[in-house]
Amino acid sequence: MSQKNEDFIIRLSKLDSGELAILRRCGDDYFSNSRAFPVFAKIGSLDNRVRSLIAVLYAVYHREGEANSIIDKFNFGKSYYISLKGDGGEFNEEDYKRRDKRFKTIIASDFDQLPFRLRQLIKFIKSKDGLIDFIDLLRDLYNWESDDKWVQRKWVKGFYNIRNSQKEGEYNEQ
Repeated sequence: MSQKNEDFIIRLSKLDSGELAILRRCGDDYFSNSRAFPVFAKIGSLDNRVRSLIAVLYAVYHREGEANSIIDKFNFGKSYYISLKGDGGEFNEEDYKRRDKRFKTIIASDFDQLPFRLRQLIKFIKSKDGLIDFIDLLRDLYNWESDDKWVQRKWVKGFYNIRNSQKEGEYNEQ
C-alpha cells in the first residue's frame, strides 16, 4: 500500500491554490461537503474517508508549491512533541501540560473525532515549522481503528520517549 499512499500524496501536491482552499474550508464535515467532491474525485478519494481526511489535513498544512516532507521513521507524536519547544528550545511547563492533555485526548479519540482534533494539532505543528510526513500519516490513519491500537502506541512512544530522555539524541523508536 505504500506506493499507493505515495502516489496519492503526489496527487495532493499537484492541487492548485484554489483546490487547496476548498479543502481547507471543509471543516469537520469534510466527507459530506459537496463543494469538495470535485477535488476529492480528482485525487481519487471521493469514496474513501481516510484519504479525504488526509486531503483536508494536507491542505491545512501545505500551500501550493510547498514540498512534501518524507521523514525516515516519522512519528506524529514525536513531531508534535518537538513542536512544543519554544523559539529558544525550552518548554513552557504550563503550555506543555495543556498540550499534553490535548495529545492524550487525540490518542483516546475514535476515528470520527479525529478531523477536528488532528486539524488543531497540524495547525500547531505548522505554526512551529514542524514537519509531517503525510505518507506515513495516511498509513497511520488507515490503521487507527486496529484492535491492538498499534498506531496510538507508536504515537505515545514518540511523544513520551523523547520527553523522558535526558537529551533528544537518546530517543529510540524501537
